Amino acid sequence: MCPVWLSEIEKDGRIDVKTFVGGRKNKQEYGLFYTKFVPAVVGPDLFRQRIQDTTTTELCTASDEAFTLLLLENSYARWENIYDLNGCIPSQRRGDTTRTFESDIEAEYTRGGIKLSTKKESQKQKGWTSEGILRFNTLFASVKKDRKKNKAFDKKCMKRLREAQANRKQSTKRKHETIVAAHSLWEKDEQGVDGEEDDRSSSSSDENTL
Repeated sequence: MCPVWLSEIEKDGRIDVKTFVGGRKNKQEYGLFYTKFVPAVVGPDLFRQRIQDTTTTELCTASDEAFTLLLLENSYARWENIYDLNGCIPSQRRGDTTRTFESDIEAEYTRGGIKLSTKKESQKQKGWTSEGILRFNTLFASVKKDRKKNKAFDKKCMKRLREAQANRKQSTKRKHETIVAAHSLWEKDEQGVDGEEDDRSSSSSDENTL
């Protein structure tokens, strides 16, 4: 989710997570949040279907939106650090059973039962911590309030995404239009038919004259 976005921008152009958490008052940044991060939680295919379906009034639920914000808060700093240390998105190591520490920055609210840094022992508790669940509840309440207060944002965002999708489809359609090659394969036959008609007309005219 986040690493892919990091590869698309310069380091000095990155947006602080707090800006995303600030909600719809940060219109440009939150528009980016909707297009880059929310689809990863909703599911890219379902997200595109909702854009295409004109009867759909919202791209995601308040829970989806709050959970996306929680994921960013939880791992954003770690993702940034891993990306910067590698200079790119790290390639997946298939079949590699050795444990390497990609970053000493731990996730904020999750524990995987493994050591995430060289400074701490592995955690017995797995999944979201109690603090993480409480934070989700806070974000959920904040998102619901933000939606009611800034309804115009969601309508404009939906309209913009639908226009972009329509433009992409139109562009793809133009690329795949069938182009027919010019030819003169039937010209002789057409001339022959015309010639026969002309001959018949001439004969009929001569007979009338006689």
